[in-house]
Amino acid sequence: MVAADDEESQIFAEYIQSQLTENLQGIEVTIKTMPSSARFAALSDGDYDLGVTFWQADFGGPINYLERFDSTITRGNYQYDELDELVAQSRAQALDPSGRWETLIML
Repeated sequence: MVAADDEESQIFAEYIQSQLTENLQGIEVTIKTMPSSARFAALSDGDYDLGVTFWQADFGGPINYLERFDSTITRGNYQYDELDELVAQSRAQALDPSGRWETLIML
């Protein structure tokens, strides 16, 4: 498991490790902590089995959460074409709050 080298991330990673090893017989979880830049590179390169990361919203709009899964932003090396299209559509509707809301609730 890849985690940041700060105390909060280490505590969280250790909790996940304990829950996995207690509840999934025979599983082994090794925690590899590293500075954020190295962790983001590992996540982007797919050099991990499980990654721990934190994020907090910048503002109170649904796009703030939904775009975390857009393939141009995510570090998880996955892509959901329909989500990417809807996020792009919602960005284009920035000056049309009603239309944007209708797009966002389709996600």
